[in-house]
Parts: sequence; C-alpha cells; structure tokens
Amino acid sequence: MGIFIFYNTKSILNTYSYFGLKHKNEAVAYALDKVNKNSFYLDSIGSCGTLGYLYLFWHNGQLPTHSLGLMNQLTPTLIPKPVGPQPKLGVVMVSGLGDHTTDFLYKYDSYKKFANESRIFGSIEVLIVDVN
Repeated sequence: MGIFIFYNTKSILNTYSYFGLKHKNEAVAYALDKVNKNSFYLDSIGSCGTLGYLYLFWHNGQLPTHSLGLMNQLTPTLIPKPVGPQPKLGVVMVSGLGDHTTDFLYKYDSYKKFANESRIFGSIEVLIVDVN
C-alpha cells in the first residue's frame, strides 16, 4: 500500500498542464495589471472555461463590468446586470487548444486588430483590447 501511495503522490505532484490553474492565475493577474482598476469587459473564446476565469477575477478583487457570450447567461449572480455602455477596454482569454471553427477565427482576428498587448501563459493567450 505504501508503494502505491508513493507512486501516485509522486505522479500528482509532477503533473503539469498548459491550461491549468497556475497558468489561469498568471493570465488573470496579468490582465488585472494591464486594466489597472479601469472598467473592462471580459470575453473568452476557444475551449476556455469561462466561469473559472470569472471566479479568478472575483478572487483577485475586480470583476468585469460586462461579460460577453455564454457568460451573460451563466453568471447573473456574479456580475450584476450591466449599467451603461460597454467599456472600450476589454480582456479576451483565448484558448489555444482544440480545433478552431470559422466563428472562432473571425472573433480572434477582430479582437487581435484592436489588441494593444497580448501575452501567452501555457495554452492561454490574453488579449488586452482597447477600441479607442
């Protein structure tokens, strides 16, 4: 039994994921540093877990004022109904995993046009978008 526990613990501790919590935390910290306490919207494209990002933004002390796509339907308790126009500043979390549809490529290209900065954390690309 001890050998079984040893090898399983060793494999758990050595597990690494390019789309894991470590990279999501780094991506959210980077995004919050770049938005610098300003109002922003959040979108997530690709095979990202959108609710996980919202939780991490909440955990780090700043939620987006607007969320796009599926997040609007799933998170009315986390993000109150938006008041006023959508901010020009946005954070877009892009997953580099999986097959990309035409819709994904269209959204990615349109966000990339307005991206001031971007950075990759594992398989997550963070786009800081400003439509000014």
